[in-house]
Amino acid sequence: VVFVPYAVLLALSARRPRVLDAALFVVADLAYVAACVGLAFWPGLLSGWGKELVVLSAVLVLFFVAGQWIGLKRLQAA
Repeated sequence: VVFVPYAVLLALSARRPRVLDAALFVVADLAYVAACVGLAFWPGLLSGWGKELVVLSAVLVLFFVAGQWIGLKRLQAA
C-alpha cells in the first residue's frame, strides 16, 4: 500500500532536478533498509526463507540508493 504512492511521488519528482527531493528519497530508502534489517533480526518473526527474502530486498534497495546518491551528486555538481 505504501509503495504505490511512493512510486508516484518518485516519478513526479524525477521530472524536476531538485536536490531536496532526491535527498528525501535517499533517506526514505535508507529507512526502508533499516526496517528490513530490523525485521530480519527480530526473533521468531520470520522463517529462514522470510529473513533471506527481506535481506535480499534490502540489498536491492541499497543498489537503488547507490544510483540515487550518484544522481544526487551529479545534480549538486550541475
